[in-house]
Amino acid sequence: MLSIKENLQETLKKDGHPDRFVNQYEYLGMVSTPALMQSPRAQYGQGPVVSAWGVTFEWPEGTPGQFPVHTPEKILIKDVEHWQDYLKAPKASGFPDGLWEISAKMAEDARNAG
Repeated sequence: MLSIKENLQETLKKDGHPDRFVNQYEYLGMVSTPALMQSPRAQYGQGPVVSAWGVTFEWPEGTPGQFPVHTPEKILIKDVEHWQDYLKAPKASGFPDGLWEISAKMAEDARNAG
């Protein structure tokens, strides 16, 4: 059986031979931080929420997931040359140790995958 990485590489080759279907995001090894774990997320069919980064998200009924709102008043960075004036990073300290342990395990799993 091919590793996750090898299987993905086979799907990308012109005449590749993967041994199974690629499981959408399996090869990415997602890692989250405590700030993102505690950031509000849009819920299906409910109103918009603002993430820890200040981005407004909605998840309208009949759609597959949340997405950023791009109306003129909701666009976070109004001038890309002055992005520092608009974007404020979420705090990176003051979280319970348990959240950092979860994040560290995600990073370790991603490093060891495939």
